[in-house]
Amino acid sequence: MRDIVRDLSHGPARLPSVHPDDQAPRVVEPTTTPLRLPAGIALINKMCEAADAQDRAAKMETLARVEIARLRPKSLCTTMS
Repeated sequence: MRDIVRDLSHGPARLPSVHPDDQAPRVVEPTTTPLRLPAGIALINKMCEAADAQDRAAKMETLARVEIARLRPKSLCTTMS
């Protein structure tokens, strides 16, 4: 343990510095990537459309039941219950 402390007593080691003129300039050219839909988006769209169709059908059924109950004569409603 004393050896470790003695080694670090003069401070951490320094990395060698590199003079900026010694490095060659890098040329970075922009790359173009065509835009496209993410993988699997067609499947997700189909699943959403199917869920929407089910929701619409359920809503139409509920509205039809409410309308039938509203139009049904009161006497039928009490005898059928």
